[in-house]
Amino acid sequence: EAEEEEDRGGGDAAGSQAKVFEGTRLFKLHGSLGAEERAGYVNDFAKAGRGALLASDAVSRGLDFPGIDWVIQYDPPQRTEEYLHRVGRTARIGNTGNSLIFLQPSETGFLDVLRSRGLTDLRELSAGQLHNALLSCKGAPPELARIRDIPTFMGADLASRVATVPALAAQARSAFNAAYRAYRTFPRELRAAFPCGQLHTGHYAASFALREA
Repeated sequence: EAEEEEDRGGGDAAGSQAKVFEGTRLFKLHGSLGAEERAGYVNDFAKAGRGALLASDAVSRGLDFPGIDWVIQYDPPQRTEEYLHRVGRTARIGNTGNSLIFLQPSETGFLDVLRSRGLTDLRELSAGQLHNALLSCKGAPPELARIRDIPTFMGADLASRVATVPALAAQARSAFNAAYRAYRTFPRELRAAFPCGQLHTGHYAASFALREA
């Protein structure tokens, strides 16, 4: 009975998800887009008063968005210079900005690499701190507070959705395979920070909403 009650709460939270991102437009930008389509997304995002751009390294350099105040990196860069170019999208023209990168426990050595490049104003945040921030943000549905483990809930929900749509499952599998291959190609100076031998393939696959590697 307790499990059923928690499931119902989770369903409510999923149904209220739109409230968290209400009014936030989503845009995409990657190297496979045609020039005209890419220019259209760039212009739309630049004109949007509020929004999030989901992008590949196609925007790591060469584009200027003066109003950006956050750059969030889901994947680690292949080179330290790429990280610097990525975070350079924020704090333009003397303004302040913020950057967040997701790292696994085995990857925290990358912080030492960044410090060696003069980036000393670094602060580590635990997953719990990020989840608490989500709960406290304006518009967060109260149903989220009833979920004991938000990462597990979100992962299971995404995996179930992907598993029921063959096209999504194929894309997720392709993305996982490409990312796993790329993980094994870090240059010598970053191999210690991103040790392939310590990568948990099952957990890594789960980050692509896959139930198995």
